[in-house]
Amino acid sequence: MENLNNEIFKTKIFYEFFMYCMKNRLKYNMDVSNKTHLNFNQKEKTITVIIPNDINEYNEKIIFDGWKDIINKIEPEENIIETLNFLENLSK
Repeated sequence: MENLNNEIFKTKIFYEFFMYCMKNRLKYNMDVSNKTHLNFNQKEKTITVIIPNDINEYNEKIIFDGWKDIINKIEPEENIIETLNFLENLSK
């Protein structure tokens, strides 16, 4: 395993997403599989993130798009634009 997934944790988007989840008291479950996957259960405030073992299989767009969806579902209306702008700036 030459490209282990621990490099994923060092990416700006993944780190900030994890911090966002903690700040918003979302239950965060993570597992390892072949592909990147993110699922949000709004009722239970639970996020499940699947990351691949091989960093070459990591798809940051899935984390980015999933985070954007979560923002639109949980942020107070007055904070949505500011939070989405923060996310957009991370991707630059």
